[in-house]
Amino acid sequence: MTAKKRTKVLVIVAVGLVAILGCVLWIELPRREVRALDASYKQIRRGMSESETIGIMGSAGTAGPGTPSAQAYWDDERLSDDETARIAKTLRYRVETFFLPITFEIALDEGGHVVGKHRYD
Repeated sequence: MTAKKRTKVLVIVAVGLVAILGCVLWIELPRREVRALDASYKQIRRGMSESETIGIMGSAGTAGPGTPSAQAYWDDERLSDDETARIAKTLRYRVETFFLPITFEIALDEGGHVVGKHRYD
């Protein structure tokens, strides 16, 4: 094999390795963030204050009015209509993944206490 051909093969292999490394990072970095948020999400309990929730989940969430869905949840269990009506504000933590986004939603009442939480994925 000539030096010119060997250099060409090495360049192709190097570009391939960089592409594979890029794909691995593109998939793994969001997974790390999801795992960290999931661990924090599991610590959230009914009645916690907004500041306690932000302290656990972090300040990267976005606050919004009410809940985007017609029905609110506590994990996968639907809340009653009375509990859903109490929701005044939500904190959302969204992670963009290579396929679909994952959203952690914490529902708060007028007093800023947790009444619902759900992971949308």
